[in-house]
Amino acid sequence: MGLATALLLASRGAAVALLDRNDGTSQAQTLTNEFNSKAAYVKVDRTDLSAVGKAANDVVSWGGRLDYAVNATGIFLNTGRLADVILSEFTQTINVNLGGAWNSMREEIRAFQRLKIKESIVNITSVAGTVAMANCSACVASKHALVGLTKTAALEYACEGIRVNSVALATSLRRCWQTPALILALMLMSLDPSTRLAGLEGPRRLLS
Repeated sequence: MGLATALLLASRGAAVALLDRNDGTSQAQTLTNEFNSKAAYVKVDRTDLSAVGKAANDVVSWGGRLDYAVNATGIFLNTGRLADVILSEFTQTINVNLGGAWNSMREEIRAFQRLKIKESIVNITSVAGTVAMANCSACVASKHALVGLTKTAALEYACEGIRVNSVALATSLRRCWQTPALILALMLMSLDPSTRLAGLEGPRRLLS
């Protein structure tokens, strides 16, 4: 979802910085080649606060400013019932889905404040942040918390002109969901009577 949003923003003339722990050099080059857009890749582990802070500073130094931020980090590790989930997987899910977003928002807001810019942050959540899903305790807990975190930040910084919103994806063909497990697909589709899986086009246009 993050890359799909970056592609659309670049097509509209935005300078885009891609932040990920996986190498995004080729993706940044694609943005430059296809749209003649200023683009860069910054390697960062969003669970590391100091690394996120440095990455935010690097982006500002590279672009001269920071106008918008989309936080699309997320993982899905377990499909078992709560008592069967491995503690390390639960902890990792919370650290990435919630902690990574908190770290990112903290540094993005600080950058806005330093630059005296009144702009916008969008967090990617999911249907798991609004309803219960059996066999997804860690993901559901992290996404519910992210929705609450987003609402709280929106209240805290509205007086400074900083907008904080979230986009809750329905069942989506995201990288972290791409698994051959039929039981997982059936579980997700059962949440939507239409049994449709969301692609990238609708959500990315909403984000941009």
